[in-house]
Amino acid sequence: MLFVSYIGSGEFSVTLKDVTESESYTVTGSVSGALLSSAECILERPMVNGHLSTLASFGTAYYGYDYTNIPDTCYATVGGVTGPFGSFSSVKGIVMVNYNGAALASPSPLTPDGSSFYVTQG
Repeated sequence: MLFVSYIGSGEFSVTLKDVTESESYTVTGSVSGALLSSAECILERPMVNGHLSTLASFGTAYYGYDYTNIPDTCYATVGGVTGPFGSFSSVKGIVMVNYNGAALASPSPLTPDGSSFYVTQG
């Protein structure tokens, strides 16, 4: 899991946590002008050497406590208010498509408590 936390004065901490091995790694850095007005939960296909990488074969990826039993996932603090993603007024699911417009990955709706969702490949 990846956690990003705002420390203050433009400083953020980023923690990568292996919940199965109880190990983690944290770094801090600064971002000047950060608006602190949004949060994301991402499954991505990164650029490698200027080209989109091949999307890993993942089947279904699960996010949030309702599917993973890992607490405090799919929560955010925006404008000083902390809550599950679904508690905020503007929540958008985005379908990843290829160059021809075919779906590569599609998110489900949020669960009723607004804290969890899954992404299906294809």
